[in-house]
Amino acid sequence: MNSSAEVAATHLSIGNTAQTLSETERVRRKRESNQEKALTAYDEVIRLTSSSTLRQQAQLNQLTLLLKLQDFDRAAQLWRSLFPQLTILTPSHTGVYQQLNFAQSLIKLAFVGAGLSDMSGNKPIIQLNLPIQKSGNAKIQLPTFEQIEQLLIQATAQATTLGDKRAQAYALGYRGELHELAGKQNLSLAEQYTRQALSIATNFETPDIAYQMFWQLGRIQRANGNIPEAIAAYTKAYDALQSIRSDLVAINPEVQFSFRESVEPVYRQLVELDLEYASSLEKTGKPKDGAKYLTQARNAIESLQLAELNNFFREACVEANPQQIDRIDPKAAVIYPIIFPDRLEVLLSLPNRDPSLHTQKIPPAQLANTIESVQQSLIEPQSVVQEFLPQYQQLYDWLIQPLETELAKSQVKTLVFVLDGDLRNIPMAILRDRRSNKYLIEKYALGLTPGLQLLDPKPIADVEPKALAAGISKIRPNFAPHQGFEPLNNVQVELAQIQKLGLAAQEFLNEQFTSNQIKQAISDFRFPIVHLATHAQFSSVADDTFILAWDHRINVKQLGNLLQDNPIGREPIELLVLSACETASGDKRATLGLAGVAVRAGARSTLATLWAVQDESTAKFMGEFYRQIEQTRKTKIGSRAEAMRQAQLSLLQDKRYSHPHFWSPFVLVGNWQ
Repeated sequence: MNSSAEVAATHLSIGNTAQTLSETERVRRKRESNQEKALTAYDEVIRLTSSSTLRQQAQLNQLTLLLKLQDFDRAAQLWRSLFPQLTILTPSHTGVYQQLNFAQSLIKLAFVGAGLSDMSGNKPIIQLNLPIQKSGNAKIQLPTFEQIEQLLIQATAQATTLGDKRAQAYALGYRGELHELAGKQNLSLAEQYTRQALSIATNFETPDIAYQMFWQLGRIQRANGNIPEAIAAYTKAYDALQSIRSDLVAINPEVQFSFRESVEPVYRQLVELDLEYASSLEKTGKPKDGAKYLTQARNAIESLQLAELNNFFREACVEANPQQIDRIDPKAAVIYPIIFPDRLEVLLSLPNRDPSLHTQKIPPAQLANTIESVQQSLIEPQSVVQEFLPQYQQLYDWLIQPLETELAKSQVKTLVFVLDGDLRNIPMAILRDRRSNKYLIEKYALGLTPGLQLLDPKPIADVEPKALAAGISKIRPNFAPHQGFEPLNNVQVELAQIQKLGLAAQEFLNEQFTSNQIKQAISDFRFPIVHLATHAQFSSVADDTFILAWDHRINVKQLGNLLQDNPIGREPIELLVLSACETASGDKRATLGLAGVAVRAGARSTLATLWAVQDESTAKFMGEFYRQIEQTRKTKIGSRAEAMRQAQLSLLQDKRYSHPHFWSPFVLVGNWQ
């Protein structure tokens, strides 16, 4: 290989890496920087290489990125130059996959380029054969239906000649997708090609392709109005996804980076179909039949939460352990709010009862604006609470008011939420009943869980309350990992309260709080409680989710390794407390990091804050929380969630800290008992 070819190959690798990083980057400036770096690297490949294969691969990757950037002018130029090259390729495995990659981009360009951004909307592209008007006077020439089909017919033939069953299944599947998007008159052909692809995918045991084809078949059946058949196909897609969950990253590295496009919609659309069909059965006097579909929807939502966590870690590290609520806690209700584009569905699961469904028709902008307004009011302690009470009440009316009769009859004491979307960014404690003028925390103990499948139940009353307590009250000057953080002056008070109650078996402050010290302590002794009074940040990116130690920032994966460095057979940590954490600024999915910490740490439950709070009020909260935990252990009455509730009420009833900024950010994730 000559030097220019080696350099070109290196630039292709650089471009691919930068494009991958841009997919996972939530900070806009960094994301755009990686995207520009990728485009520049691909340009260098095209300039340097004499290999048509390498050049075409760079151009295909560039086209994929331009479509993500919605740069249709450049994408249109690029596809027109690529089309004659890729339609004359002689049969080869590389060539066939390049054709498939190209066909997928052309389908997106024809569909998204016409301003139809939702690829699952079943809006026709067959009429998109003419140039469409974009900004200014520029016209974008889109690929025609016939051009895309010609490419896929060729790819199918070459894959068959090569005996490449995977490529054959993909080619037939993409042809089915093309006809699906061409409108209702093409749905029979769409189904025909999709079933042919499925026949190959299932016979040759390729579940990563099969789930996509079953999903496609489900969409086609739904478009035809065959709802039971659509649910059956979606369920098979769901089952295939479940079977490859642990291998999803290994089987197809691209899948993890298109999680929001290629995996999440399968779960959400199945849930939507289940809920709609359950409602229709209830209206026709068949509530028992409908309950089966509500249960399936609940299971799919929980499985989506697991899939999100595996995607967060970029590896399969979360295992399901199905639980029934009545077997865990007969005094707890589990509430699943599910956000759809035109409505909010609230699924209620009570002990020893079938799930029930409550629908609220809410414009998406109204829900998003209410959540954002509530979030801003809570972060700022100077905000005037009275101004925001209508929003707190509105959320209560949407989420709790429809359930009140059932909750009252069941006499539950604890509400556990499996939250969806932007609702994860606000504490449920803030919801306010306009009739009683009480916050939800004044009526119920509250907990969060990514799902009962992740629960490891054990009452705190049965736990010996011995804690490893560590914290940082000082910030090291001119030390990069500590930059941007303020001293936590009340950390010593916080740790002293734990000592005073006789809970702290070992304490590490400032210079003593290093990852090696904690690792050694954990391996030497089993601490049921680990209390870390230090700055922490939650982000939707695992590497940006960390806690601050004296020597460096410990990211979520390192924290998991550190806390789970236990001898075989030792019980997991019962309670992990992170008392000075916050979500990353501008990251709407940052609370995924909180769930990630809770799961990766291997703790049965995690107590944390959604935003940074004055550490004086935190010290008061923690003192009361641990007093309640100790009281629960002595009396065998109470729970972790009730201990947190009482600690929050102690702040709410203190005039200095009655603003929700101080008492509402505390959340308990995992086991609430």
